[in-house]
Amino acid sequence: MPINEARSYANGYSITNAQIRARTAIIRDIAASEGVKFLDPLNDFGINGGQLPYDAAPDGIHFGYTWCVKWANWLLEKVKY
Repeated sequence: MPINEARSYANGYSITNAQIRARTAIIRDIAASEGVKFLDPLNDFGINGGQLPYDAAPDGIHFGYTWCVKWANWLLEKVKY
């Protein structure tokens, strides 16, 4: 999941969205090689501009309540049997 870099840096985190995109690409490749579905939060969750909105996470990384609900609903929609 992308982060809000400005807010996360202010809270002492040093991870970047570029690092997250690189790791996501690796995980996507592993999923493809194993034949499992990959839910891509970077492209499918509706986060525009590749960065978590400022109000989505109090610390820039971990969702607040409203975004937890959005995330749960997105997962339920994607994981229909």
